Amino acid sequence: MLARAFVIVAGFVAASLAASFIIVLAAIYPEWSDLHLGYIDRDWFGIAAVVGFVFVSGFALLPALVAIGLAEAFGIRALTYYAAAGAAVGALVIAGLGGFD
Repeated sequence: MLARAFVIVAGFVAASLAASFIIVLAAIYPEWSDLHLGYIDRDWFGIAAVVGFVFVSGFALLPALVAIGLAEAFGIRALTYYAAAGAAVGALVIAGLGGFD
């Protein structure tokens, strides 16, 4: 049981890190698309990724816990469930932060 909890926490942290990197890349894409700007500071990217990680993990924690709790209660181990639940959690977080443009 303890090993399963560790896997769940590690998966949530990895998913939050991946989402924060995507958010940071989307935020700085206009700078990267202009070839005349040159080098982008790595320190700024790291700080932005950490801040993005805190926001993503904070906003997604409760909906993710509900999805994980349902999966553990019913013994669901299917990849399609976790992919659909991740998409649903992401949509809920986006909708909660101000809706879709």
